[in-house]
Amino acid sequence: MIVQFVRKETLELLFGPKFLITFLISLVLVLSSVYSGYGQYSSEGRWFVQAKASNVERMENLGSYGNLKDKGTKALRPPGKLGIFVKGVEGTIGRAALITSSADLSLGDSRNSLNPIFSVFGDLDLAFTVKFILSLFALLFSYNAISGECERGTLQQVFSNRVGRASFIIGKSVGGLVTLLITLLVPLLLALLMLMFNLSFTGEEWVRICLMTLGFYIYLAIFYMLGMLMSAITRSSPVSFLLCLFIWVLAVVVLPKAAVSMAEQVSPAPSIEHVEARRAALQREFYGDLEGRLERALLDALNRNLSYEERDAVRERAYAESHELIAEEERKVLDDYRRRQVRLLRTAETYARVSPASCLTFVLNRICTTDTDLRERFFSALMRYRDRFIVFVDHLRSENPDLADGGVSTWMHRDEDENGNQINSVEVDAPTSIIDVSGIPDFLMPAESLGDTVKSVIPDLAIMFIEVLLFFAAAVAAFLRYDVRS
Repeated sequence: MIVQFVRKETLELLFGPKFLITFLISLVLVLSSVYSGYGQYSSEGRWFVQAKASNVERMENLGSYGNLKDKGTKALRPPGKLGIFVKGVEGTIGRAALITSSADLSLGDSRNSLNPIFSVFGDLDLAFTVKFILSLFALLFSYNAISGECERGTLQQVFSNRVGRASFIIGKSVGGLVTLLITLLVPLLLALLMLMFNLSFTGEEWVRICLMTLGFYIYLAIFYMLGMLMSAITRSSPVSFLLCLFIWVLAVVVLPKAAVSMAEQVSPAPSIEHVEARRAALQREFYGDLEGRLERALLDALNRNLSYEERDAVRERAYAESHELIAEEERKVLDDYRRRQVRLLRTAETYARVSPASCLTFVLNRICTTDTDLRERFFSALMRYRDRFIVFVDHLRSENPDLADGGVSTWMHRDEDENGNQINSVEVDAPTSIIDVSGIPDFLMPAESLGDTVKSVIPDLAIMFIEVLLFFAAAVAAFLRYDVRS
């Protein structure tokens, strides 16, 4: 009996105008979003190649390895291939960071900062299409599944025979979910086929794509079963649709934003302005501490009748000690800022999980490695790379003493002509040779292992699956008490 109801419901939906319209719209939107994502991925790939070549040329013309250590190199984050489907935070965080001997690291060259129009309108990626548009189509398939038949009088005819109510609603639910799977899967397979003409995916990337598809389907099943529930507790299709729309707006739009506001009240984090003010205060402390250290060191040097070179070494040592002391305090301020920002983020994520849209977002971003932890992973990789870069440049300085120091320098001269007018001139000490930077290690952005990804997304997938079961159980319970008379 259940199989017959599944077949009947599937065929009615597949050959109905509702399916044809929603399938065509879904096909256009999925193909458009994937094509748009591929275009952005290609553009970011070209930027990465050009920026890498420009960075090598800049380093070669610094004139010395000492100047290279001071001016630094650029660490560039390559675009992620799975960002074609889910942009996440990839466009908002920086793609490059200047690596120097300084403790300060700042990310720059983010896509949204270079072109703010992306921040205004957002991205039309596959995640947006499924989260906002296909979820509405799922409601359209089910909001009148029971109340509509009651209004047409067909429900009373069905149950004039010996038909179990549980078999009926299970059959309608499974049939609708099969139709929903076709609406999602066929456009997605066509989009992947389109990509395979230009890209190749590794085995791990295919597993991630399958996990992403599973997340999409469970999310759509939530709203399909929500429509079944609303249809089973109302006798009017318009009322059922309005209830579905209200819950959709609450779950998809309102709750995720409200979770962020609540998290800011529970786990407040300092603003970047507060951090910069603290760092400025540390700089003032640095100059005060340096002045005292220099005064004591130089007085001691004079009392000991040290030579000029020895006094210069004393001065350098005092400067280094003071700088290291303040740099350590500055690192503590930055670490505390990042730690409290992460705590705020985790609190917001916890509250936001009451919304299935938030759970889907966390799943997709983690699978496609465009989640909020991308910034922390980037920072951690930059800190490790900076240590390697400094050690390697120091090695180059020791191996090439003639290129250890010096390099490009500029001076400004101010003179007066015969009429008393001021003349400014700039003199540039250009490098006499191009330094060899071919051996400098490349920055590598570590990827999260597939096992860690699966472990992190299982809780959110489980939450969404439980919501599907709860809505289904509630719909069955409501239909068992439903008055089938029109």
